[in-house]
Amino acid sequence: MGDVPVRIFYRVRQFFRSWRVRLVPEDYGLLVEYLNEGEQALFFRMAPADQRHCLDTAKSALGQEAAKSLDSEEFRLLLRSCLLHDVGKAAGDLGVWSRSIITMLLACSEGLVRRLAAYGANQQAGSFLWACYVHFQHPARGARWLADVGAERELLELVLYHHEDCYPGNNPLLLDILRRCDEMN
Repeated sequence: MGDVPVRIFYRVRQFFRSWRVRLVPEDYGLLVEYLNEGEQALFFRMAPADQRHCLDTAKSALGQEAAKSLDSEEFRLLLRSCLLHDVGKAAGDLGVWSRSIITMLLACSEGLVRRLAAYGANQQAGSFLWACYVHFQHPARGARWLADVGAERELLELVLYHHEDCYPGNNPLLLDILRRCDEMN
């Protein structure tokens, strides 16, 4: 429990940074290069802070030594998964205030937040309990929405399992890189 104050301080700093998130022309180039129109539409449904996080996750993947061993198709899949791994956090479903409170509570008791999330499934969108539910369900929501725009199975699996211990997919290296880069950002 000794690292709780450090994690809370980091999250407080992250909270204040989220108010001044901006995308730059280079970011748009990355999106156009790797995402189709349907995927871009999902990307832009996320809050700006989540967009920035996903872009930073993709940029971190570009510098990963393990990514250099991937063939071009795997590399493209990796970057797409980095850009889309949090699309299940649609704007309005997980606001800055709710996200901040959830993050602080998670640092103290994940079990409490999971219990709140269980009640959130039947709550009105925008409520704190709904935000708790979305926090834990965003991989499944994202995979479902990506399936609706025609994304391939491999991408759906990476998005769906990016917070899970198990992975039924064919390339665990991609998921490992995604997870590492997600954690870094």
